[in-house]
Amino acid sequence: MVMSLNHLPFSHSGVTQVTLSQDPDALMNEHEYAALRGCSVGQIRAERLRGGGCQFLKIGRSVRYKRRTVIEWLDRHTVSSTTEADTVSPAK
Repeated sequence: MVMSLNHLPFSHSGVTQVTLSQDPDALMNEHEYAALRGCSVGQIRAERLRGGGCQFLKIGRSVRYKRRTVIEWLDRHTVSSTTEADTVSPAK
C-alpha cells in the first residue's frame, strides 16, 4: 500500500508528488522526509548538522531515514498544548 503525500501544504523544489510505502522498514530520502514533516530540506539538513531531528542512515554519500524511525520520532514530539511542547526535547 502506498500513502500519497500530495495533500501536504508544503512544496519545496517542486517536490509535491511524493509517495511513501507503508512498509515500516522502507527508506526515505531527505526530500521525502521533509515532505512528510511539511518543512524544507534545508531545515532537515540544519537539524542533522546540529544533531537534532530524527536519526538517519548514512549510506556512502546518501542520507536515508527509516520510516519506522521517523514515525516514532514524530510520535515523541506530539503534544497537546504549547506548555507541554516546552518540555519536549528538540534533539532525537
